[in-house]
Amino acid sequence: IFLGDASGHGLAPAMIVSQARTLIRALSEINGDPQWLLTRVNARLTNDMDDSRFVTAFAGRASPEGCIRWWSAGHGPIFVRPAPDSPIEILLPQSPPLGVDPDMPASDPDCIQLAPGGQLFILSDGIFESPRADDGELFGIPRLINLFNEGIHDSPADLIARIRAAMIQWHGSGNPADDQTAVIVRRTAK
Repeated sequence: IFLGDASGHGLAPAMIVSQARTLIRALSEINGDPQWLLTRVNARLTNDMDDSRFVTAFAGRASPEGCIRWWSAGHGPIFVRPAPDSPIEILLPQSPPLGVDPDMPASDPDCIQLAPGGQLFILSDGIFESPRADDGELFGIPRLINLFNEGIHDSPADLIARIRAAMIQWHGSGNPADDQTAVIVRRTAK
């Protein structure tokens, strides 16, 4: 599981995230540990990017038992509903964004244990920081959690459609000011 979001807008940030994705895909064939992966990608990007650029990134690896080992380099908040009847929990990044510091903290990735029906929500900041067209108020995390709760029985695809519809209504068009990416992971089997 990977989501990256580069600072800035346009072609240069898109190329940086594309480079990070390519590195993650190639390196994950060697070692799937999320912290190890992001440490290697950070070393490469720190050498390649201008000082003003950075990438927030989330990497995770799911086991058949429902444990998602994860690491976040400045990407967050991350939302998790460990079981269908559990409230949403907010997880914070373990390290700064990629490209900021050549040395990432060395520790084991955290584990999110999902029961059947549990969900993990990874979103770009363009969703909860989406400004309303008329007054610039941000969509915010409480509204986002309300959407998750309203769509508690939705499939991940239906919940993403619900988020997209809310974003269009909030900022008044289908063309947001910032990218809006959502990854939803739901454990479906025991």
